[in-house]
Amino acid sequence: MSRTIRLLQWLTMCIIAVSTELIYIDDEHYMYDVGDRLLSIGLESQYVADPTRFDFRSTKLLQLAKGLAPAYLRIGGTSCDFLLFNESLSKDVTLPTLPRSNYTLSEKRFDDINNFAAQSGLRLLFDLNVFLRKGPAWDPTNSQEIFTYAKNKYPNIDWQLGNEPDLYRVSLNMDISAEHLAHDFETLSHTRSKSFPSSLVVGPDTTNPSFLSSSYMASFLKTLHSDNTRIDAVTWHHYYTNGKTAKLADFTDPELLDNLQREIDVVEDIVSRYAPNTTVWLGETSSAYGGGAPGISDRYVAGFMWLDKLGILARHNYKVAIRWSLIVSNYALLDPDLNPNPDYWTSYLYKTLVGGRVLGVTNISASTSGNESDGKHFRVYAHCTNKRSGYNTGSVVVIALNLNNGAATWKAAGYVGSSSVDQYLITSYGSGGLLSKNVAVNGHHVQMLNDETLPIIKALNIPRGTLINMPAKTYGFYVFPDIQANACK
Repeated sequence: MSRTIRLLQWLTMCIIAVSTELIYIDDEHYMYDVGDRLLSIGLESQYVADPTRFDFRSTKLLQLAKGLAPAYLRIGGTSCDFLLFNESLSKDVTLPTLPRSNYTLSEKRFDDINNFAAQSGLRLLFDLNVFLRKGPAWDPTNSQEIFTYAKNKYPNIDWQLGNEPDLYRVSLNMDISAEHLAHDFETLSHTRSKSFPSSLVVGPDTTNPSFLSSSYMASFLKTLHSDNTRIDAVTWHHYYTNGKTAKLADFTDPELLDNLQREIDVVEDIVSRYAPNTTVWLGETSSAYGGGAPGISDRYVAGFMWLDKLGILARHNYKVAIRWSLIVSNYALLDPDLNPNPDYWTSYLYKTLVGGRVLGVTNISASTSGNESDGKHFRVYAHCTNKRSGYNTGSVVVIALNLNNGAATWKAAGYVGSSSVDQYLITSYGSGGLLSKNVAVNGHHVQMLNDETLPIIKALNIPRGTLINMPAKTYGFYVFPDIQANACK
């Protein structure tokens, strides 16, 4: 069927179905292929080093991690800059006086995390301590010991240096200028190349551009360029709001969600000027900084921020977004007993259904059941399905979010709309509503079958031509299996 005929079909449907949200998906061409590690995860370095924190040989933890693979596992966060490896620090290195204590990562614990990553299908991204310095420059002595130990045992590790350096002066009374950090990365690239010639070096892991980081990032990249040094990906961190002051309504506020787009635009402008053609990653991200919002960031409502973020990032060709964090804090995917929080199940479904190819999608109309319709309260993103999903090549999956206070009715126009639809509607389960810690898919409670088995989540088939109804403030995935989209072949 030609593209022209499909477009005519779509226009006809627009005239007939004036009271329904209509989305048009470009199934002929894909925008980008973001690969299979966009949704990645992280852990705080200090917790990884502590043998009493996590048992990386836990069958349950391993199965839960496998459910999110392939992905990066970043070992980093604020505590990375207090890490010493194997208590073999050079005598010539002077440790700064800081309000936090240094700690040791043993060889055994380093082995544990690497073996866990390998068994679960994760690639390690390791953040090195930038506070180990000789005068104004970074001292790579301790990091070189990590390289020497790991090069033959674990060759597939990528590297970072420091965490949120633009905030050191504010939060830690420590000042490392963007120019000095750029020279430090040059040292890292040279030191790492001897042991890990094919590994990536990414950074500088600055904070939201709306905070302090835009000028810091610009100076860092400008200095790198002048030194003829390149990094493999520019990384920055994004959180929507302060966890200490966040409110429930923030998590479904379209204006707050659109903050991400504004931040992306700032970063893209900086990178285009000082590091053109360099990939950009979110090196750390979640709903609210400061550990998340208590009683909100680990509930059903947090899925709106998470799914919308993944959709927007894919549309901007981001290859990696590291969710902070897998365990620990209010925004964790797993609670302290390794029970999945709602965002884990959303992430698990995303990994199962959503492939790397990103499709263009347009929300044509803006009509819902008695609600305001400004194009921001009903959001859709489209991908080819993941190969692991079990769907045929050529299938398309739509991520849909209804932020309205009432139900939304929608359908896909044109050729995609000629398919039946497999619905995976995610709703809260049990008491609590938006603040529920449990979720259902198509009305069925989602939970592990046992410590070794993740559930098989079944779709609800909607016959072709049937309008799709989404209750107020819900989100989900919708697979169109009966088409052979050229973009997905």
